[in-house]
Amino acid sequence: MLSLGDYVVIVGSLIAVYAAARKGRASDTSGYLLAGRTLTLPLFVATLVATWYGAVLGSGEFILRNGVSFILCFGLPYYVVAVAYAAFLAKRVHASQTVSIPDQFGRVFGPGGRTVSAVLLLIITTPASYQLMMGILLTNLFHVPLLVGIIIGTGVSVAYVLVGGLRSDVYANTVQVVLMYAGMALLVGFAVFTYGHPVKMWDALPPASRGIPGNIGWSGVLGWFIIALQTCIDPNFYVRTLAAKSSRIASRGLAVSVACWMIFDLLQLTAGLYMLAYAPDTNPTTSYLSFAMSLLPSAFRGLFVASLLAAVMSTLDGYALSSATMLAHDILPDGVWA
Repeated sequence: MLSLGDYVVIVGSLIAVYAAARKGRASDTSGYLLAGRTLTLPLFVATLVATWYGAVLGSGEFILRNGVSFILCFGLPYYVVAVAYAAFLAKRVHASQTVSIPDQFGRVFGPGGRTVSAVLLLIITTPASYQLMMGILLTNLFHVPLLVGIIIGTGVSVAYVLVGGLRSDVYANTVQVVLMYAGMALLVGFAVFTYGHPVKMWDALPPASRGIPGNIGWSGVLGWFIIALQTCIDPNFYVRTLAAKSSRIASRGLAVSVACWMIFDLLQLTAGLYMLAYAPDTNPTTSYLSFAMSLLPSAFRGLFVASLLAAVMSTLDGYALSSATMLAHDILPDGVWA
């Protein structure tokens, strides 16, 4: 149950996100779609890290079901692919001078290839799963019907990028990434304070959850490495690499982002293992949210809720913006952006 203090923190965090987004107003197409290709290293890292954790509730559910093998599935494959992207693709992408992946396809295969690739990418990268996650969060927090939660959550998530596009998204992400790390670190801190040090927690875990590769098996781990290859055609990766001030910033930013992901994944894993050890009956669908509501005091619950909302919103609006770009730039008739 959320208190008045929780609501104050949640509303305050949303105001901070919207205020940051307003600083990123775009005056032309390049500013709207590619932030004027001026992203510095801190902005590049902040926006890439923030847009990569929309499935945060899914992470908690995976840990509840599979334990430490989370890092082999949700972590390691993506680190490897991101490092490869930085080494072999970032410089080429930045030098391409295109607006989107379908745009690049169009240069090689013509208008038909551009349209087909855009349609396929729209299907692959649709933000529907993140819209559903926002709906689930709002349904559990405010007891609204799921459809209402999806509609409200989507509206709140995309409203602040409508005027400024990617530039607004990037500035909003700088606030959202701070909220994400603060909220997950808070949950870990209270878990340690409540249940004891991590060694004690490790001993309390079910033996099956401590094994590598655990219940998922090596074939399952291999499957996640294959899934991680989708990163190579992820529009959020592509557009942010294009938007970097230089290819050097893009390559270095990807490397720094991997280090940041490792830290966040360690926080997620630690919180999830405490949840598995001491609250194994937590609803997997709401995972971290349910655990936090039972563990954190007033106001701190609000901060954690704000961190979950920030994680999902930052990914939802990123994919929504990419999808809108492909629809308007690559599928609709020429001249839409004129």
